[in-house]
Amino acid sequence: MKLTQLKTRYSSAFTLIEVTIALGICATVMMALLGLLPMSLDQMRDSRNMTAVARISEDIINDVQLMAWEDMELLNGETRDYDDQGTRIRAVTVERNQRIYTAEVEVELEGIFIPGESETRNDYAKRITIYIGPSRGESVNMKMLAETNPRYTKVSTIIARMDEQETDKS
Repeated sequence: MKLTQLKTRYSSAFTLIEVTIALGICATVMMALLGLLPMSLDQMRDSRNMTAVARISEDIINDVQLMAWEDMELLNGETRDYDDQGTRIRAVTVERNQRIYTAEVEVELEGIFIPGESETRNDYAKRITIYIGPSRGESVNMKMLAETNPRYTKVSTIIARMDEQETDKS
């Protein structure tokens, strides 16, 4: 009687082969998930950088739109520092985990050529170019780095003053 009770009790357990197969399946799935981890971290870093660049360029373009037309020349060559959230910081303090971005503004002082118009410059439109990249605490050529280094970004927009153009025509 005891032998049949002992035999039925152990017959419901997993065999060594079943456990080995289950561990092999789990290991394969874990390796596949670990292989996706670096890609997801890169995507997260890129999206964080894109968000910061968008906020920085939006801040500068808003400041430009609020300026007087003649004062835009003062922005040419100006550099600004921003934190990792895209918020402007006045005094740069280097903290261990804080990422700092530098933005350099370039204003085309003369008018720009508008496609489809004549060969003359339009004096009521100016091109604003913003170069954004990680700050290293040193002066660098942001324009060259934006062309060659993927960590630096170039944002360009055109600001036009239609109200002045309409008053000159009438």
